[in-house]
Amino acid sequence: MYKIPSNKILLLFFAPAIFLFIILLLSGQNFIFSLFIILIYGIFSIAFINNKIGLFLLILLRPCLDYFGGQSTVIAGMNLNFADIFAILTIAFCFYTIAKNLHRVKSLPLLRSWLFFLIALSASLITSINIAAGPVEIARILSSTLIFYTAFVVVENSKDLSNLIKVIIVSALIPSLVAIYQYITQTGMTVPYEGVYNRVFGTFTHPNMLAFYLVLVLALCFVVYLISDKKKVTVTLFGLVAVLYLITLAFTYTRSAWLGLLLIVVLLGLTRFRKFLIISLVVLGICYFSFQQINQRVQNLSSSDPSSSVQWRIQMWRDSIGYSLQRPILGYGIGNSNQVILDNRGQQYGSDFEHNDYIRIALDAGLVGLIAFLVLIINLLSTLYKIYREQKKPRLKVLAFVIFILAISFYLISFGDNILTDTALEWSLWALLGGLLATVPPSFSRRGCPS
Repeated sequence: MYKIPSNKILLLFFAPAIFLFIILLLSGQNFIFSLFIILIYGIFSIAFINNKIGLFLLILLRPCLDYFGGQSTVIAGMNLNFADIFAILTIAFCFYTIAKNLHRVKSLPLLRSWLFFLIALSASLITSINIAAGPVEIARILSSTLIFYTAFVVVENSKDLSNLIKVIIVSALIPSLVAIYQYITQTGMTVPYEGVYNRVFGTFTHPNMLAFYLVLVLALCFVVYLISDKKKVTVTLFGLVAVLYLITLAFTYTRSAWLGLLLIVVLLGLTRFRKFLIISLVVLGICYFSFQQINQRVQNLSSSDPSSSVQWRIQMWRDSIGYSLQRPILGYGIGNSNQVILDNRGQQYGSDFEHNDYIRIALDAGLVGLIAFLVLIINLLSTLYKIYREQKKPRLKVLAFVIFILAISFYLISFGDNILTDTALEWSLWALLGGLLATVPPSFSRRGCPS
């Protein structure tokens, strides 16, 4: 077979990149944005050549993309949205990778559950009040599905899984450094009516999204620390990074993320690692008593003040459940929950996000969509638990247990926040799940997985 010389490969890559960069600058785009577009071009070029490295690069970059997500550029008379282009390229890459590697597996895990969920969401378009909002939302959820299966087919062994975990941990570094800069310069988000000032959000669009991502990353930092040789320099480095992430998480002032992390720490400590539990509780206690805003945010959880965010959420849930009962079977159509809330409650009550994934799906896709979502969650959790119970290797058993309680934590958080809309989190979480299911014992390996 004829092999393209390396100098020609470089020419094929750099020539279009330079041409695209010049076109972007001539069209009026700023230098940083144009450079970022070239970076994306490079990543997808690598992705289609080396699928594994491509997946790792996508996971590494995704948490930084929300900063540019809403920007668009006009090229040859076409208005191109950066986020749309990236999503389309990612879906194409995933389809290509899965199709190319499908011969390596006899069945894909959770396939029937995912198909049921995606079909249920698509069926809601029949009764949609705005069909145009549906395809974008379906594509976003589909991208998480495809990332899951892409990880499943490209992660071949425990070393690949270990590298994926490290990539996910490192992916939060730039968002966290940006967040610390926001805290120091007092440029974070302020919510005066809640008495919360300077909430950091890093490269994400909201502090909650950064916070939930950090819960995932911190859980993986715990894994690295608990199962690795404490004398290794890399473990020390990941420990220092974990401290940075914990500080950043504290300054997001996102209580549901704090509770989720606390649940993970307590379950880990009570079941396997008592010393880890004691150290973690001491650190969390210091954070609680050292920062007034953290102390205040925790105390406000029990507040009966009608203007508090807790009471606001409760009223939002009551209203949203009432709206969903008006269209109980297929809902108002995928992607329309915010519009339904806005039309019924108006702008005077603040955000039109229901802060509850289950209610959101009930509004969007009705009882059919909600049942499909619950089926997916139940099958996922039962699969993770079975992996944990059957695993004999100590390190992989710890990892399986952490991922199991991490999934439980997130689906509990979903009762009080919108986890599904955090695309960066969904991608990394499902990539991690796909990688785990690809490296578990024979009963769950590529020779066949539960649906």
